[in-house]
Amino acid sequence: MTDQALIADDYVIDATPTEKLLYVALRQHGPCTQNELVELTGTAPRTARLRLRELVEAGVVEKRPNIHDARQSLYSLATPSP
Repeated sequence: MTDQALIADDYVIDATPTEKLLYVALRQHGPCTQNELVELTGTAPRTARLRLRELVEAGVVEKRPNIHDARQSLYSLATPSP
């Protein structure tokens, strides 16, 4: 297991229930927009936005531009560093 995976696992253990839901959704479905994650998890949009920001700041999730819709970002699990 990589250092990045260990950091993600440690963070998720202590994460809020919503952060865990978002993490699991990304793990199962791959890259998603915030709207897709809201739909998949039943989380309120504002809550999803705040929790995704926390996951990004913790280095567990990556945020990048959506090439298909510049108005939205794509979220995915952070790529392990070599």
